Amino acid sequence: MFTLTQAGRDAIWKERAATIAIFLSLGLVVGAWAADLPRFKAELDLSDRDLSLALLALAIGSVAATIATGVLAPRYGTGRSTGIAALAMVAAFILPGLAATFTQFMICAALLGVTFGAIDIAVNGHASDIERRWTSPLMSSFHAAFSLGGLFGSALGGVLAAAGWSVAGQLWGSVAIAALAVGCALPFLGSGARTGHGAGFALPERSALGLCAIALFCFLIEGAMADWSGVYLATVAHASPPVAASGYAAFSIAMTGGRLVGDSIVAALGARRVVLLGGSVVAAGLALAIADPEPVPAALGFALVGLGAANIVPVMFSAAGRFGSSPSAGVAMVATFGYAGFIGGPPLIGMVATWAGLQAGLVVLLAAAASMALAGLGLDRAGKPA
Repeated sequence: MFTLTQAGRDAIWKERAATIAIFLSLGLVVGAWAADLPRFKAELDLSDRDLSLALLALAIGSVAATIATGVLAPRYGTGRSTGIAALAMVAAFILPGLAATFTQFMICAALLGVTFGAIDIAVNGHASDIERRWTSPLMSSFHAAFSLGGLFGSALGGVLAAAGWSVAGQLWGSVAIAALAVGCALPFLGSGARTGHGAGFALPERSALGLCAIALFCFLIEGAMADWSGVYLATVAHASPPVAASGYAAFSIAMTGGRLVGDSIVAALGARRVVLLGGSVVAAGLALAIADPEPVPAALGFALVGLGAANIVPVMFSAAGRFGSSPSAGVAMVATFGYAGFIGGPPLIGMVATWAGLQAGLVVLLAAAASMALAGLGLDRAGKPA
C-alpha cells in the first residue's frame, strides 16, 4: 500500500492551506450574502415573490456555471480553475451593493450564481485531488472551513449593521477580507488535477437512490437556511437587522462545531444513526422556529438545524464513494442530487412563502427533514442500503 512520506505531506500542505483559505472565503461570501438579504429586501422594497425570483436567477446562474465548470476544470486543472473562479466570485460580490432596482438586483444575483456555481465545483474538485494525494480523509476539514467562513461572514454583517454601515458597506467590508484571503491563496493552489474529481452529472444506480434522496433533502435545507433564515427573523420574528443576522450565524456555529468533531461522532454512532438522529434534530429545530416565531427561539431552532445537518452530507459522500466505477464517480452521482437541492431549495421556499407565508415555507423544510430521518432507517452502519 502506498504511504505518503512526510516530505510529500509537507509539499502538499501549502496547497491544502490555500484551498482551506478559498473555502473560508466562499463561506464568508455566502454568510455575508445571507446576513444582508433582509436589508436588500427592505431597502429595495422587495416582496417575497421578488426575492424568490432573484434567488431563482441565482440558481439558474449556478446551474449553468456548474455544467461549464465541470467541462472546463479538468482541461485547465482544478487548482487553476479554483483560482480563476475565486477571483470572479470576489469581483461579482461587489455588484449587489450597487443595485438600485429589483431588475438590477436580479441581474447581480444571476452573476453571483454563476460565480458560486463555478467556485463550488472547482474548489471541491481541487479538495478531492488534494485528499487523494494526501492518502487520508481531509474533506471534513475543508467543509468545516466553509462553515467557519459562513459564521464569520454572517457575524460580520450583524456587527457592521449594528454600527450603522449601509448594506453596500457591509458587502464591501466582507469582500475586502475575502479578496485578501484569495490573494494570499492564489500562489499556492498549484495546478491541480487535469481529470474530473468534481461533481459532474451522473445518473444514480438504483441501490444509491436512498443516498441521493438524503443528500437532496439535506442540501435543500442548507440552501434555504443560507437565504431565508435572516429573512424569517426579520419579517416573521420582527427582529432588528443585527439580530436577524444571528439566524444564519447560529446555524453556522452549530454546523461548524458539529463538523469539527464529526469524525468521532460517525465512528461512535455509525452512518445510520447519524442520519436518523441528525434528521430528527433538524426537524425539531425547524418545529421550534415555526411554533415560536420570536427571535431567540427561532435562532435556537436554526442552531439545532445546523447541529443536526452537520455530518449528514459528509456521511453520504463517504458512503457514495463505494458506489460506481470509482469513488469519485460515486460521489458525483450523489452530489448531483445534493447540489440540485441546494440550488432549488431557496426559490422553492420563496414560492411557498409568496402563496402561504414564510412559516409555511419552513413547514416544507420540516417535511424534508422528517423524510431525511426516515430514509436513514434504510442504511446500515457504514451508510450502505441495509
